[in-house]
Amino acid sequence: EISLSVKAHAGIERVELRNGSEVLETFRTYDAADLGNRYRVIWSGAEYRGRGRNTTWSGQARFDGAHVQQFETINQWNPENLFEQRGSDSVIWKTITTGNFMGFDAWLGPAKNTHLRIGTNHGKLDLDLNEIGLDPINLEAGGLARKLSVQQLPEGRLPRVLNSTHSVSLTAKRDDPIWIAVTTEDGFQGWSSPIYFV
Repeated sequence: EISLSVKAHAGIERVELRNGSEVLETFRTYDAADLGNRYRVIWSGAEYRGRGRNTTWSGQARFDGAHVQQFETINQWNPENLFEQRGSDSVIWKTITTGNFMGFDAWLGPAKNTHLRIGTNHGKLDLDLNEIGLDPINLEAGGLARKLSVQQLPEGRLPRVLNSTHSVSLTAKRDDPIWIAVTTEDGFQGWSSPIYFV
C-alpha cells in the first residue's frame, strides 16, 4: 500500500503513480463535477532521442461558436516564436518541443454547439466541446511520445495539496520500481525517486 502526499508551488493538474513506465493510477485535485469553461491544449514530444530531436509545431486552434475571454500560455520558453491569440476565437503558434510539452489554457464565454478545430503539421483534431472532459483526448503523432492533447479543467486555480493511498500489485520474478510523477497547472513537473520492490 502506497501513501503519497504532494504540496506544490502551484495547482496540481495530476499525479501519476507509476510502476516503471506504466501508469497505474492518475490522481487529480478535482473531479468531473468541478469542470468549467477552461480548456487546455497541449503539444509535446520529440523526433527521437539525442541530437536532432527538435520537433517543430505549426498550428491553429479555433473555437467555433465561442469567444476566448482569457488566454494563458504554458511553457512558452521562447517568446520570439509565434504563439498568440488571434481575434476572439483563435490561437496560432509556431513552436518547438524537444521532449517537453507546451500549450495554452483558454477560458471561453457562454456558447452553444461549440467546436474546437485544431490543425497542425502533425495532425488534426475536430471536437465538439461536449466530448471533452476529465480525461485528455489525445492524437498520437509518431516520434518519441509526440502527441496533441485536449482536456477540460475547472475555471479557477487548482488546489496545491494532494494526499492519497493506493494498493499496488507487485510482479513476480522482476523488480517493481514504484514512483510518482507530478504535473502542475503552470507546466512544471516533478518526480520522486523510485522505491524498488525486489
